[in-house]
Amino acid sequence: MCNIIMENGYRIGRLGEDERASVLDLCVRCADYYLLHCGILPAQKEVAEIFEDLPPNKEYNDKFVLGVFDTDEGLVGVLDVVRDYVVKGEWIIGLMLLEPKERGKGLGKSIHDALIVWAKGLGAVSFRLGVIEENKNGRAFWNAMGYEKVKEVNMTMDEKTHIVNCMTLRLPE
Repeated sequence: MCNIIMENGYRIGRLGEDERASVLDLCVRCADYYLLHCGILPAQKEVAEIFEDLPPNKEYNDKFVLGVFDTDEGLVGVLDVVRDYVVKGEWIIGLMLLEPKERGKGLGKSIHDALIVWAKGLGAVSFRLGVIEENKNGRAFWNAMGYEKVKEVNMTMDEKTHIVNCMTLRLPE
């Protein structure tokens, strides 16, 4: 289980199937992300992907769909994390989405720091993720967190094709 209270009063907790409507509301508020990445507005399909998509050879007990809640317990962010992919100890962050009014205030760094502590407690030694070339703010954020680009791949997401920067971070000891 995951229930992290951060110093700024925000909380990270596991999301359940019954919270899909709240996740959809968040995705709609983050339409800029979906238009940039997919060329479409978010709908139930995108919410289903957050809860259901798995990398090859992984099981649902390795997947964590986490919500970020503000001090009023409103959902302001979502994380999709899978442990031990591609190798044991390496975790993939499939999505870290924050609503626009929460961006640029240091919340992303606080979430990432808390995620590191929590994941290390469950055996993580590194994180990996992909960020599209066009997402300049996302690339700048992940670079600032210490991630290094290890390769580029081409990927099609709904209506758009992208160059995706595959990045990794070795977690501190």
